[in-house]
Amino acid sequence: MAALAPAERPALVVIGGKADHVAQHRQLALQCGLEGDVRLLGPRPLDGLGRYLAQADILCSPRLKGRNTPMKIFSYMASGKALLATNIESHSQVLDARCAMLTPATAQDLAQGLRRLCADDALRARLGEAAAARARLDYGHAAFVDRLRRAYAVLSPDAGTPPPPTALEAA
Repeated sequence: MAALAPAERPALVVIGGKADHVAQHRQLALQCGLEGDVRLLGPRPLDGLGRYLAQADILCSPRLKGRNTPMKIFSYMASGKALLATNIESHSQVLDARCAMLTPATAQDLAQGLRRLCADDALRARLGEAAAARARLDYGHAAFVDRLRRAYAVLSPDAGTPPPPTALEAA
């Protein structure tokens, strides 16, 4: 946010974090002159996540390192909102340029990605729609059931045909 000119800065809302981390980041926002642009809400109940995501234009995951995909990425994808994420293994296992704005893990590159997404409504819409479609097709319940059935078939090929789908699976 500090790498963006004041006129370019969107409102940034951060949900989550422990109380001491929220306080540290609130102080950092103040030191960087971002107190009017950044709102640190701290932890919120998980059952309200959908309402928060629906209010966003861009969802961001600025991880610097990691191998495991953060669970929030799947909620972000399903929301249909544009995603801005660092191009590291924990994101690129699930995201690519067709469904997210992936940038190198630097402040300048994230700022450039944010600037581009803020300026392009059509790009945000296209990325959000593609992410939602991928979430449905590749990570939804039906995809999970299919992968589970294939895994059981490999583990026990002589087990015969699997039972018919349950009502939930059929939906």
